[in-house]
Amino acid sequence: MRIFYQAPVSRRWIRQRPHFIADGLAERGHEIFWFYAAPPGACRYGRWNNGDDVEGLELPLVPFATRLRFAEHLNRKWIGWRLRGVRADAAIFTYPISWRWLPDHLRRLPCIFDCMDLLSEFGPPRVRKAMADAERSLAVAANAIVASSVPIARHLREDYGCEETPIEIVPNAARIPELSGAKPVPGLARPSLVYVGTIDAWFDWDSVLSAARNHPEWSFELVGPVVARPEEAPGNIHFHGPVPHEAVADWLVSADVLLIPFVRNRLVDAVDPVKMYEYLAAGKPIVSSWWPLLDRFSKFPAVSFYRVSDDAGMDGPALRSLEEAVLESLSGPERFAPPRDFLRENGWPARIDRFEAIVSGLNRSFDTTGSSVRT
Repeated sequence: MRIFYQAPVSRRWIRQRPHFIADGLAERGHEIFWFYAAPPGACRYGRWNNGDDVEGLELPLVPFATRLRFAEHLNRKWIGWRLRGVRADAAIFTYPISWRWLPDHLRRLPCIFDCMDLLSEFGPPRVRKAMADAERSLAVAANAIVASSVPIARHLREDYGCEETPIEIVPNAARIPELSGAKPVPGLARPSLVYVGTIDAWFDWDSVLSAARNHPEWSFELVGPVVARPEEAPGNIHFHGPVPHEAVADWLVSADVLLIPFVRNRLVDAVDPVKMYEYLAAGKPIVSSWWPLLDRFSKFPAVSFYRVSDDAGMDGPALRSLEEAVLESLSGPERFAPPRDFLRENGWPARIDRFEAIVSGLNRSFDTTGSSVRT
């Protein structure tokens, strides 16, 4: 089957759910056409083919399209022209705003809306409204919806009322890093507190900055794209930018503690973080802020939670600070046995099985039994 995959990130971005889904379907024999459109500088321009059944097109967009109708019109014409010869049997859509600008022959394909975030919680009010309007249209138009968490599925049902569209929960998963050949990153100070992922508005800078100032002997190593950062940061906070996926294992084995420092808000409360699975596979101490979806990870000795300073009005246990959680982790075991059975049961192959079944069934009646939910 040839699948048009409208991605929310560049093919070159740090590997996330879209990359795993597209690559997994390609490994099953499907032809994947990856399409990504973003403002200039955020994507590579042009059509490409890796020779591995994943080909694609990334396009720069005319900016300010959520504010200027003329810019939106130009984007619609530009995308339509570049995709005019692309054909597929089915589609997976992930980003509602640019979905509206796709040519009709692609929007009419049997399709899945893979909703992996509360998209209408991103950006300023104008962008949020535009996203909500587009998300509502896509949720109603889709033949099936896949949500990465129950809060996201509930949001789509309650806020958009898409009662006729079946929704299935397909959480994120573990991709066990290839640690056997990993090499420690040279020159790191000890102890090294490592975060791997995008650094954006959800990053808990208050807790990280406080801990870094109180403990100049700690070395904070932040690995990944930086979208938002403080104007000033202590000298023991180091930004390394994106690294090739094969280099992530080097950072995991180099860490004394692995961090997931996120603020608490509606967006984060709906996130099932891929990095938690990958951190568990590394067998290192993990310190994460707490939100309800992470309760299922509390059974693992490697995982310690802390409470974000400004979430006093939100539900949840009374936890210690990030600084206290790190101190306890540093005084405990340096290694933990990875939970192999859990990681195997929650690996990407199992998630790809569900995606493949849903895509294959788009032209048939969609099975809403089993793990499908109506919230």
